[in-house]
Amino acid sequence: MWKARVNKNATRETLRVGRLSGYRNCFRFNPPVGRFVLQLFSNVTVVPNLLLSETSLEQAYQLCREIDEKDTVYVAAAIELDLVLVTNDRVLYSGLRERNFSGIALLNDVVDTLPRMP
Repeated sequence: MWKARVNKNATRETLRVGRLSGYRNCFRFNPPVGRFVLQLFSNVTVVPNLLLSETSLEQAYQLCREIDEKDTVYVAAAIELDLVLVTNDRVLYSGLRERNFSGIALLNDVVDTLPRMP
């Protein structure tokens, strides 16, 4: 999982990636990759678990229990906020689609919709 930290005075251009030396070097020496990552994550919002209703958590658990219970909180956030969950987990994606959950997309499909960088 990615962990990124932006200090309170930072702009997108000063994104600091902690404990990801491979990624850090990639950003430093490959500016197009750094710009891509910044564009991809520019609209990411972190939602504390306490904002998720019991109803959303229960619905997500029922969807995820036979796929991977650890994904329950992510699916609950998508349900609660009426947003699409973007994942690279094909097992989760397929399992939720089989259960008629439409609020999920594969990362590659989302990336393909982004404008190409020069």
